[in-house]
Amino acid sequence: MASSVFCTRYGIELNLTLPDLGQPGFPDLWSEIYGDDADPDRELLQCIQSARGLPCNSEAEGKSPYMYIQQRACGPVAVHRNPGKHEVTPAESDEHKALKERICKDAEAVGFAADVESRSVDGRRRTDVIVDGLNGIRIGWEPQMSKLGRRAVERRTELAKRDGLTSMWLTKSAKAELINRAPWSRIKETPWREIVAGDPLDIVGGVNQLDIWRCDISSVLPCPVSRYGRCGKFHAQWLPAHNLLLNKLVEFTASGEYRVLHVKRVAGSRAERYLWAPRRELDRYYEIAADETEEVEQVAPEPVEAEVRERPLDTSCRYGEETGFRAPPTPIRDTGLALAIAHLRPDLDLRTATEPKMLNWTDRSHWSADPQPCVSCNGLTNLRDSTGRPAHKVCAEARL
Repeated sequence: MASSVFCTRYGIELNLTLPDLGQPGFPDLWSEIYGDDADPDRELLQCIQSARGLPCNSEAEGKSPYMYIQQRACGPVAVHRNPGKHEVTPAESDEHKALKERICKDAEAVGFAADVESRSVDGRRRTDVIVDGLNGIRIGWEPQMSKLGRRAVERRTELAKRDGLTSMWLTKSAKAELINRAPWSRIKETPWREIVAGDPLDIVGGVNQLDIWRCDISSVLPCPVSRYGRCGKFHAQWLPAHNLLLNKLVEFTASGEYRVLHVKRVAGSRAERYLWAPRRELDRYYEIAADETEEVEQVAPEPVEAEVRERPLDTSCRYGEETGFRAPPTPIRDTGLALAIAHLRPDLDLRTATEPKMLNWTDRSHWSADPQPCVSCNGLTNLRDSTGRPAHKVCAEARL
């Protein structure tokens, strides 16, 4: 890290230890290089030693001389962009292409049109795959196998929303920054050749199901509110869904059978969550939830208070020098834990919510000698639902 950096836009050298950066003629320069409104140009800031025509230590290792600003306890510092930058490998690129092709095939197999590499008229938006569903639903699929920052995810999601698209970010990493920054789902780690071959792709994150239960003596766990005993009341939570495949998620999101929910404040924190769930369960959620979907004022992060010691302009490259600073490990963002619904409407009687819904399939019309993949779980079944589609009885009852 360095206390000085070169600004390529204006051709000036900045001293980050000074309040005016050593450039009193540029009063708004700080907001251009740091903060939510900072310029996204990755080549805006450059190592001073490199800018003066000398190879910096980062360039000597075949890496970039460009830098960005970090706030640390000692004040703002300039850091080289890619000492550990994740580069897209050929295998990763093949995986990305395979997923785009797979999503298109899955959509077209059930009658939905799919458009690859769709761009907006003004050229600001590019979406990997757009699936045109029922009743004007348009799902913008974004398979993201490489690392992508929070701001890029939010910006691209907002551009998609502007054009009438519901974004669906698809990842394989539980640590991906896109998780809960926008509507998302996660598949298990799968080689790209298996993706192309059409092997089943399990959804392991981003899709949930509603669970409502009475907190009584039959409950295995203690009351989630008081943390002990049983309160006798009803509780509800979102549990990770299982036995769902990618091809079914493509179909269900396009048909409107699955919709996205944005929980703007998770109980006990300022965190937010995005999740996909069956339409019927979301309708039930909106009936019983008291305040989970209230608008939450966006609170800006507190500025880092640091006593910065002014120093002369440093023209040397500090890349590779030992600083004693270690970045914390990347946290797991998809924990797979249940999401409790903190506040239920007290005026509702939830007793009927726990009664299982049963179908009567004793009629011979629900049986076929020809086993076919279930429309819900893709497993083979001889049963047929009321519309003649192959379906396990338990799967059909789960969708009621």
